[in-house]
Amino acid sequence: MTTAPDVEDILGRANALRRRGDLAAARQLYRRALAVAPRHPDALNNAGMVAFRLGHVAEALRLLNAAAFARPDFFEAFNNLGIVFQATGRRSEAIAAYRRALAINPRLAEAHYNLGNLLLEAGSFAEALLAYERAAALRPEAAEVHLQFGLALQAVGRLDDAAGRLGRAIALAPDLAPAHYSLGNVLQAAGRDAEAVAAYDEALRRDARLAERVFDLGKPRHVHAHLKSGDPAAALAACRAFRAEHPGHSAALALESVALTDLGRDAEAAALNGFDRFIVRRPIAAPKGFDNLRAFNQSLARHIRGHPSLAPAPASFSVEGGLSTGELLVMPKGPMAPFEKIIHAAVGAYRDALPTDSDHPFVRRAPARWRATVWAIIIRRGGHQVPHIHPSGWLSAVYYVALPSTIAPPGGDDAGWIEFGRPYRDVPTTVPPRTLRIRPEEGLMILFPSYAWHGTVPFPGDEERVSISFDILPRDERP
Repeated sequence: MTTAPDVEDILGRANALRRRGDLAAARQLYRRALAVAPRHPDALNNAGMVAFRLGHVAEALRLLNAAAFARPDFFEAFNNLGIVFQATGRRSEAIAAYRRALAINPRLAEAHYNLGNLLLEAGSFAEALLAYERAAALRPEAAEVHLQFGLALQAVGRLDDAAGRLGRAIALAPDLAPAHYSLGNVLQAAGRDAEAVAAYDEALRRDARLAERVFDLGKPRHVHAHLKSGDPAAALAACRAFRAEHPGHSAALALESVALTDLGRDAEAAALNGFDRFIVRRPIAAPKGFDNLRAFNQSLARHIRGHPSLAPAPASFSVEGGLSTGELLVMPKGPMAPFEKIIHAAVGAYRDALPTDSDHPFVRRAPARWRATVWAIIIRRGGHQVPHIHPSGWLSAVYYVALPSTIAPPGGDDAGWIEFGRPYRDVPTTVPPRTLRIRPEEGLMILFPSYAWHGTVPFPGDEERVSISFDILPRDERP
């Protein structure tokens, strides 16, 4: 017969294997222990985290919940539940788990820090600040805590305090490049442009890979700082230096066009933007199985309005006053299945029509193989899309499913039209850009380079505008 000491012996060996990194062997021993003592809290907790690290999320949650149920004051189990929920994108459940752990043990610095990150993502800035303050008090030597604390302070406009926290992070970890870069963001927001440029330079000196991350996000603020300080030549040089290693990168091309315009190099900016060459209108026909295009669009609209991912567009999105979905090429696809075929046919035709001898960076990046990511947007009265780009894409498009009757006719005020060429308001410019406006039509697809700045003009009335957007990404590139 197996006795209690045998269980502790099994757990001891399992824990030793876990610490050495032999997770598969540790998992088997934890299972042996639980076969003997199925409600053993430590066995459940440790087995849950091993399962999580091995990628077995459902098993991890089952074991960790059982550990918390077996010992209601088991703060480690609640903290680990928070870790698993956070890692799998279940933010509200992660917040609840961390709060439960902290109610039992308020001295968990990591739980305060993780809770602060989740609250900052959710826009709960006051609560995030409190969480970071507690984490910093418990772990004053943790540079990452001060970094995130600084970001939260910046979010509420406390720029001097944010600079102080970021300075503390840098003092603790001088090689922490994101802290230098974030300090640049704060200094730029405070109008201290020369200091911001110096901070950005220091960040990129310590970690050149940081440029790739900020360009991939479409927020290379160090380029903005050059534009804001009246040095578009430096902004152009930064974009081209990045493109030397990342040819055709959409965020770099977008800001390159702004810098060229500010330098008065209008012909080069126009050639780069390629309004007449690269922005293509493509009416589509009803696919097989639908009587006409109107019936197809109505089916698409029903699918979008009933999609489980449809929600108010987050603050970080380009939509003001509207809703957006997540990925639409997921099962059940419904009318998106024939629309997916329409997408690939349109992209193939677009790709084949490009010149084969051009040295334009957009053309040279044209992929032989690609994949699509697709979402929908519903804009309501007075809503619009602010100017933006799609930094991860090569080619982007919008398809108009349903339009309000108040879309302005040609010669009017262009209400509801799509506009190309105008940068977002946080991009400093000194010269008005050349723009192009196109009137939307139901059944019309507009394809354009992902680096093309584009937004929409607000429209009156109570009707909604329903559209589908997609990005085309080369298959050999990451999303």
